[in-house]
Amino acid sequence: PNPSPNPSPNPGPNPSPTPNPDPNPTPKQVYAPVLAWAPLIKRRHRYLVRRLFDPPLTVCHGDVHLDNVFFSPDFPGGLKMIDFGNMFFGQGCNDLAFFLGTNLEPEVRRWHEEALLRRYHAGLQQGGVNTALYPFERCWEDYRLNMWRAYINIAYVTMSRFDVMRKKGTGAFAAEPDEGSRKELATYEARNRRLVAALVDLKFEELLAEGPESCGPCSCLPFCA
Repeated sequence: PNPSPNPSPNPGPNPSPTPNPDPNPTPKQVYAPVLAWAPLIKRRHRYLVRRLFDPPLTVCHGDVHLDNVFFSPDFPGGLKMIDFGNMFFGQGCNDLAFFLGTNLEPEVRRWHEEALLRRYHAGLQQGGVNTALYPFERCWEDYRLNMWRAYINIAYVTMSRFDVMRKKGTGAFAAEPDEGSRKELATYEARNRRLVAALVDLKFEELLAEGPESCGPCSCLPFCA
């Protein structure tokens, strides 16, 4: 059977899908949901980092966008990948969250993500993973958490790289940017928009709120909020 078009944080149908976004949102509109979570994120940052490294861990590619993936029936498994400069040990759902969150428009991801997660989990079982110790519910939770990690990775690149360009008036922020620079800016803006939509759809803030609060120099002080 076809999966629900609106998967929920807990596997199953979601009766309230995210509304269709403005076709030309401003950066403020795009990031508004994440910015609203700032107090929650600050008070549970330690929990979030610890949770992202809960075992089981594996080798992750770390940058699974479509420019790094080549599909062909001649390749073992149907694909080959390049650019292994961001490899790390992490939860396997990281690559899955990165791929689905950055490459697919929200309406496509919503329709297919639950079925793809179930296929991934079934593949783990076929590969020898004890799914009694790693059930689908845990896999789904890891996927939701790692959507945040994918978002932070992309947002950091966007902020650091484009902030320099903006200040210098170069690249995409030049008076007359070239086609490559315009494409680069559009690509990262699309990835950020898709990832924010995914975090909202997956109710990331509710998952984060389940963790314990912790106070640090800039997490519980009013002047740092």
